[in-house]
Amino acid sequence: MKQSTYILFYLLWSPFLLAQNNQKIDAIKKQLAAAITDSAIVELTTDLAFEVSDADQAKALSYFLEAEALSKKSGYQRGMLSVYLGKGALMDDASKFDSAMLYYDEGLSLAEKMKDLRWQSSYNINIGLIYLRQSRHPEAMKHYNIAQQFSEQAGDEKGMANILRKKASLVLQDLDYKRAHEYYSQAITVYAKLKDSGDLGESLGSKGFAYRNEGKNDSAIFYFQKAITIFKAIRYTSMIAVAYTEIGKALFEQTKYKEALYNYTVAEKIYDTVNYMSHQDALQVFIGDVLIKLNDVSNAKTHYEKGLQLALGSKDMEQHSEALYGLFKVNQIKKNFGVAIGYLESYDSLKDMIAKNEQLATVTEMTEKFESVKKEHIIQLQNFELTKKNYWIYGSFSLILLGTLLGYSYYRRYRLRQEKKLQTEIIKQQDISTRAILQAEENERERIARELHDGVGQMMSAAKMNLSAMESDLNLDGGKQKMAYDRIVNLVDESCREVRAVSHQMMPNALLKKGLASAIREFVDNIDHRVLKVDLYSEGLNERIDANTETVLYRVVQECVNNVIKHSGANHLDISLIKDADGISVTIEDNGKGFDTGQKEGTEGIGLKNVRTRIEYLKGTVDFDSTPGRGTLVAIHVPVAG
Repeated sequence: MKQSTYILFYLLWSPFLLAQNNQKIDAIKKQLAAAITDSAIVELTTDLAFEVSDADQAKALSYFLEAEALSKKSGYQRGMLSVYLGKGALMDDASKFDSAMLYYDEGLSLAEKMKDLRWQSSYNINIGLIYLRQSRHPEAMKHYNIAQQFSEQAGDEKGMANILRKKASLVLQDLDYKRAHEYYSQAITVYAKLKDSGDLGESLGSKGFAYRNEGKNDSAIFYFQKAITIFKAIRYTSMIAVAYTEIGKALFEQTKYKEALYNYTVAEKIYDTVNYMSHQDALQVFIGDVLIKLNDVSNAKTHYEKGLQLALGSKDMEQHSEALYGLFKVNQIKKNFGVAIGYLESYDSLKDMIAKNEQLATVTEMTEKFESVKKEHIIQLQNFELTKKNYWIYGSFSLILLGTLLGYSYYRRYRLRQEKKLQTEIIKQQDISTRAILQAEENERERIARELHDGVGQMMSAAKMNLSAMESDLNLDGGKQKMAYDRIVNLVDESCREVRAVSHQMMPNALLKKGLASAIREFVDNIDHRVLKVDLYSEGLNERIDANTETVLYRVVQECVNNVIKHSGANHLDISLIKDADGISVTIEDNGKGFDTGQKEGTEGIGLKNVRTRIEYLKGTVDFDSTPGRGTLVAIHVPVAG
């Protein structure tokens, strides 16, 4: 009567529980609809994702992706911290540890950049959890200790309580129950102080789990019941079902089968009200086990079959095997020995596959080890069968590992070759681009020079001829009129010479016809030696070199000489052009006022920048050696093939 009454109470209360569970989600959605700023929308969207993650991970992921897109668009970095943590947790729940670690590493780097101690602590906790799930306890404890340091620095009591729970979970796997209870008790004290009901309930449940694994089932039930009280108050539906399941397991171990069945049934009904499939296959197997003990074989068969279907759907090989073993027991009791043997063979085959996968996980460290004591016990039962297979298994795994390492090495070499090829192509494209720019510049110089020589120059010459022809018609009276006329003719004549000089400087004929040395000689010969005496020495330039190299070097020498004329105040200039097997060396040395090469304004002018750019294009080097009052030396070397 008491049991029926409680079940009736539960059936009346369950819809209310679900409605309350959805109230928080509905409240967040209402706030989200009213949010205006990008940051508020991001925060509420990630809150919504975390809230639905237990019941609907696909929906949670979609919310995280929305938050990620808006965070990147608006530049809200703090939103990305929540996104990386949430996506990593989803991958961790799916046992996709590599993907989870990538998200956690991204988030940790961002937290370090932002110098956010609390987020750095959170990410180290989650990274430690991945190592814990892989049974890599030293690495897990290392990250927990790092996280604890950050929480202490930030004065984050809740963060420290979270770390205590993680440490408890770690030492519990090492069967260090005393330390586990100490950590859980410390965490419970902090959560109670902070009035954090959710984490308080989970910590109480974890302490109950520790007691159950320790074999202290009465203490376990006590803490699970305390957890349920809190979970009901905060509408934490899925954890209520988990706690009832754990109470049922504790009662089962005490051979209190009817009480165990009652608690399993309560858990089952809660699961039916929420879209939360985790643990349901195991629960069906537990119900089957207790019904076997109560001699209700037919109903036991129904639950084992349901558990089998759920395990197949979730690809849970462990619960799949447990369901098969349960069906073996059912058919054995019913004396359907042929069917029973079939289930037993399937069970043995699946357990053998599980054992092999466990060996592979040990070598590759890519999957989890079994976490519960029951799973470890099952593995131990298989040890005798595995012993005779270990030699070839280890050999096969060693070959697989070696092949993986070789494959990874090949892949790394391939990536390096591709990166080198890409870099070479980038440099090639840069050279092509620079060559095109310089060629365009020279083409423009040539066009302007042609326009000056053939256009303006011809018109100026025609103007001079017309003026000369008009002299006899003007009947100049001599004196001032004659002098004015002569000045006009002289100006036109001087303009003609200036146009020719400019056009030749822009596109020297000697460069086109005779080469670099001749072009430079023609250029310096046009300099007034009364102002600047220039000595030019050339060697090894009898044969023509690449036209592009000639043009660039000519422009560089021209720029350097113009700088000497405009800025140095020098009256003597030495230019040397020497071609040998290593390339072409050019030195330009004046006796002017010089400058301080340590000062930016001395070496970063437009003219000298042009010199550097052009020489770098030729893969050459240029050095400036100057001291105030002692002149300037420009040393250039350009490699030339042939």
